[in-house]
Amino acid sequence: MAYVIQFNEQHKWCGHFGYIVENKSNGRFLINVSFIKNDKVENAYIFANSREFDIIGETTLISKLDIKRC
Repeated sequence: MAYVIQFNEQHKWCGHFGYIVENKSNGRFLINVSFIKNDKVENAYIFANSREFDIIGETTLISKLDIKRC
C-alpha cells in the first residue's frame, strides 16, 4: 500500500502526481513520479517535505510480474 500525492505550489513539481516510496527519518519523503519523455515512461525520485505535497489517496502497487500472472 502506498500514499498517492500531488505536489502543491510550494514545490517545483507543482501539479504532478506521485506516490510515497519511503519516509525518511529526517522528515523528508522519497516520492516516485512517472512522466512521459520522448514517448517513453520515465521515473523521477524526488525528495520533499510534507508541506510540499497533499495526500490524495492510497493505492496498491502492482509489479510487472503481477501483471503477467493475470
